[in-house]
Parts: sequence; structure tokens; C-alpha cells
Amino acid sequence: MTETDLTALVKRIQNILGCSKELAGVYAAGIGDTPVIEHGKIIVRNEEGHIIMRVPASVLEGA
Repeated sequence: MTETDLTALVKRIQNILGCSKELAGVYAAGIGDTPVIEHGKIIVRNEEGHIIMRVPASVLEGA
């Protein structure tokens, strides 16, 4: 994922979830380059591999 792609993803996460830029950045990093989608939600994992959030798959639209 390029820096431009990451920035756009952070903005989409912020808009959809209404969270801070910092938190959206954590979620974007946890999504990574190959998102895992289950039941319309993207699984967000931390550095240890634990699920920390599930975000709507719509954050990928426009990617």
C-alpha cells in the first residue's frame, strides 16, 4: 500500500467511523495490504495478530 493509499484509507475510516485520525491510522495499519473480510466487515489485527476491531468493508470503496 502506498503512502497515498494509506492516507486515503485513513480518511475513509475517519469519515465512516467518526474516529480520530490517530485511531483511524491504527486501524488502517491493522488492515494491511490484504484485508480479510468476513460478513461485510474487515478484520483489523494488532501487531500480535489479535483482532482489535471490525470495520465496515465500505472503507475500501474508492481504493
